[in-house]
Amino acid sequence: MAHVVLEAVRERLRREEIEKMGKTIAESLIEEGKELGKELGLQQGILQAKQEDILRLLRAKFGPLPPAIEEQIEALRDVNRLDALLEKILTVRSLEEMGIA
Repeated sequence: MAHVVLEAVRERLRREEIEKMGKTIAESLIEEGKELGKELGLQQGILQAKQEDILRLLRAKFGPLPPAIEEQIEALRDVNRLDALLEKILTVRSLEEMGIA
């Protein structure tokens, strides 16, 4: 009889441990997903800020921009390319020199 009770207690402890492990794994996956979401959001924010900076500086230097230029800038997803365009604005004298017209 004691053997049956002991086995039942062991089985219950195993189930509780498995349940805890399942929750821990699920919690880890949820946390990982949240972190990935934050990182992607941060990257998207950086891209948008650079795009907005380029458009603002181009408008300040050259006046209203053709919609096609705005669309090209907004479609860029390469941070290095956006940085290069930001620097290029300082030295160009026309939109054509920007290489995006």
